[in-house]
Amino acid sequence: MTDQTPEVALNDAVSFLDIEPTTAQKSEMRRTSKTPSQWLQLLCQEWAIENPVVVNDIDEKFLNYKKYLKGQLSAQLLCRLSIDSSNAIGTGMEGTKVVESLEKRSTLNFWQIMGVEDEFDQNYIIAQVERFCQLYSIRGGMGIPSIFDENGTIVHTPLPGTPCSPMDIAMTPTFPLAPFPPGWSMESA
Repeated sequence: MTDQTPEVALNDAVSFLDIEPTTAQKSEMRRTSKTPSQWLQLLCQEWAIENPVVVNDIDEKFLNYKKYLKGQLSAQLLCRLSIDSSNAIGTGMEGTKVVESLEKRSTLNFWQIMGVEDEFDQNYIIAQVERFCQLYSIRGGMGIPSIFDENGTIVHTPLPGTPCSPMDIAMTPTFPLAPFPPGWSMESA
């Protein structure tokens, strides 16, 4: 989309990832597309300053790599390309937990393709992208709005059949069930 997010100057003392975004900022960031160099300058400020050659060449490499994207990466695509999902815990055929080894990385190493050769630098960039994805809920979607405000006060009561988050259910007061009517039992149901 557009590049309308507020840019943080590279020499600012406060990092972009150190500021808690508002709901509107999260929504806007999920719709944002930038060039790879803009993402690096935003998410990895100090690294971008120390590696100007890589940052300056990365847009051309990306454009040559995937021309149909016209040099732009959406926030979600950035997260999907950067974060290796094969390291996640999954469930095997027998229902047991399976942890993929770190050696079984996905076949695509996006940052290496883009010219970031040093493995430590790749891991640093990936860590910053992970922070960004978590902070702005990029891979998690919009989420389900809570019926509670910040103070725990009920803002609205959901209609029957509307989704609510597990936290809403856990925080909802429980009431004892009324006794069964006379002559009725679970066996007779």
